[in-house]
Amino acid sequence: LIDELSSASRDGRLREALVPYTHPGVLVVDEVGYLSYGLDAANVLFQVVNERHLHRRPMVFTTNKPVEEWGRVLHDPDLAEAILDRVLERGRILHFNGPSYRTKHLHSQGGSIISGKVGPEF
Repeated sequence: LIDELSSASRDGRLREALVPYTHPGVLVVDEVGYLSYGLDAANVLFQVVNERHLHRRPMVFTTNKPVEEWGRVLHDPDLAEAILDRVLERGRILHFNGPSYRTKHLHSQGGSIISGKVGPEF
C-alpha cells in the first residue's frame, strides 16, 4: 500500500491510486512497520486514513510496533499522530500476547488483552 501510493505520488497519479484503498467496505493493512518505508510514508498513509475516516469506512491494522513508534516508522511524528487520532477515534487496540502462530509452540500461557480487559471479552 505505502510503496504503491508513494510511487503513484511521485508520478502524479496519487488521486487515482487511492481509490482501491479508500472505497472498499473494510481495509486491512497488515504488518505496519515490518518493512522500511520511504520519507513520504506518513503522507500517503494519511491520505488513505483521512479519506476513510471522513466516510466512516472501517480499517484494521496489524503491527508489532507500539503506537508510540509509528512516528519513527513513518518518518513523521506529527502525521503519525494525526493518523492514529483518526484510527483510534472510533477504533480499539487489541493486544495479543503469546508465541507466534508460525512457531511450533502453539500452547500460549499468556491470554489476550482487549481494550485493557484481561480475559475473554466476547
